[in-house]
Amino acid sequence: MSAKGARLALSIDGREVLAVTDDTHPMGMAGLRMAAPGALACQRFEIRES
Repeated sequence: MSAKGARLALSIDGREVLAVTDDTHPMGMAGLRMAAPGALACQRFEIRES
């Protein structure tokens, strides 16, 4: 996940799969959330601050 200015982007295996521009909030946090109970397996989950 990356955030530059108002642009937020999500990449999987180095490929950008989702991007949005939203300047509603001046600050925020990024994370991973499951919408329903279940199982989740990640080999590598990385959020970079730039």
